Amino acid sequence: VSPISLQTNLALVSILTKDQPVIELSKLIHIPEKDSDILKLFQLITQKLENTGESNFAKAHKIYIKSGVEIPKALIDRAAQYFNIEIDQVNFVEKSGISKINKWVSENTYDQKNDMILPNSFDTSTQSILISLLYFKISWENRFSVRNTMSKKFYVSNSETKETPMMTINGKFKYAYDKDLKVQYIELPCQGSDIAMTIILPDELDGLSNLELKIEKILAEQPFYEPNVALQIPKFTTMNTVVLNEALKNLGLQKMFESDENQFNISNVYQKLIIEVDEDGGHFITRSGKKANKPMVEIFIDFNANHPFMYCLKSLSSGILFVGRFVSP
Repeated sequence: VSPISLQTNLALVSILTKDQPVIELSKLIHIPEKDSDILKLFQLITQKLENTGESNFAKAHKIYIKSGVEIPKALIDRAAQYFNIEIDQVNFVEKSGISKINKWVSENTYDQKNDMILPNSFDTSTQSILISLLYFKISWENRFSVRNTMSKKFYVSNSETKETPMMTINGKFKYAYDKDLKVQYIELPCQGSDIAMTIILPDELDGLSNLELKIEKILAEQPFYEPNVALQIPKFTTMNTVVLNEALKNLGLQKMFESDENQFNISNVYQKLIIEVDEDGGHFITRSGKKANKPMVEIFIDFNANHPFMYCLKSLSSGILFVGRFVSP
């Protein structure tokens, strides 16, 4: 999932519902209460997200609103200028409306074969849907050598393994270990930006599900230091479509989804995300030649992500872009 993308969409919704007794969105998603402050904040975030360095980051946001509902031009302009979100109208109960949405999704992702919206997903009570599409192909600051990528065992569980390409690199990285949670952290910076991927690896082969119950602690700031690390991580591409209705209701946003002709409401919130992790990047980590007081053999911390782990992509200026998990090749 992408927290920053969801927050961006809901910030615009908070402006749409400002005069309605729906919910206090600003408090729930931690944004300013004043419209003017919201607009300034997300215009800044949108601008900063344009600078992703050498990494390929493509995003598209859209709000589809029921045909016949009047949309003030000022709102359309605000959505585009401050949030980089398009607002469009569609007939949700006609096949042509579903086709229109799926065509836009296909044009803005690499998934041309699968329709995200299925027939009969909506009815006459559907007023609007939110969609976020994000693609991120990482370009590492310290590139993995293709020569070092080898097929190795990945432990899907204590009893099941699968062969998968494992990328390998040795060098200095930001690293932390939490002895209470029994988890390792390593931070891998992206080339030319303030974005980094943090891989969060439980000690136990089957420890991921337990970690996910402690997500706030897991994603808290860590006391990183920079030792030598012998790193192995899988090469992978993940694509996922998430419907976030139930998760948002559990956060206290039930009224936002309630059908009411007298107020604006949301029917579905979708995210479609693609992450590519491979050897690509800017330059190789190089080891310096032997020096006078340097030991002949260096000690490396072993970070071997050969079993299910979490990861997050975070921008220092904009917050968490993606949170995901890798459970099986």
